[in-house]
Amino acid sequence: MPPARDPLTPGGIVAVALRLVEEGGPDALSMRKLAAELGVAVTAIYWHVGNREALLDAVVEEAIAEMGAIEPVGSTPQARLESVASTLHDQLLAHSHVIELISDRGLTSRVFLGARAVLAAELAAASLDPESIALGVHAIQLHVVGSVVLERRAARLPAQLVDDGAWRSAVGSAGLDEAVVAALARPALRTEVFEFSTRALVTAVLQSPSMPTMASPMLAEPIEPRKGASP
Repeated sequence: MPPARDPLTPGGIVAVALRLVEEGGPDALSMRKLAAELGVAVTAIYWHVGNREALLDAVVEEAIAEMGAIEPVGSTPQARLESVASTLHDQLLAHSHVIELISDRGLTSRVFLGARAVLAAELAAASLDPESIALGVHAIQLHVVGSVVLERRAARLPAQLVDDGAWRSAVGSAGLDEAVVAALARPALRTEVFEFSTRALVTAVLQSPSMPTMASPMLAEPIEPRKGASP
């Protein structure tokens, strides 16, 4: 006697649909393929979740919920903030096809709501003032997103070897130590670069005071025109 299948549920259908999108992109999700994966008739899927557009909407909501569930790890503000940035970075890289689907629906900003809330809470716990918290959240999010965009683009490009002669000619006038020249000539590991830059940014966010805003008296003072300049 064959083993009984798990009861078909909307949540189970959405989970399998999400996996298919993650593996092959939105175009890889068809109702027939999904039905084959689940071992059910297509009509059963329509009964539980509606048509394909309704299913894609559910997939988007599930992905956003999963990506918003970020738990900081570490015993210090530095470590905890770095862990949030690292988790968001890994999520964006791992779910590129789902991010594409979310972007097509104009919901990209919702992907970052959970991470932003966690970052803000961690910065508040570190006793930063409101302006520093806001700037810190924006800076870390921008850093993560920028890193992901560059890493994806680099992954699609062919590997480029460094011309040793051209490189040494370019740095020759800088008077650099040979060890520095050799280290700079080696290809950078993207993970290592991200971790290093994240650590530096988080350190700066935790230590730096707020930048002056447009409401600051320092920026409200009139600027003296240069001599000879038109008023």
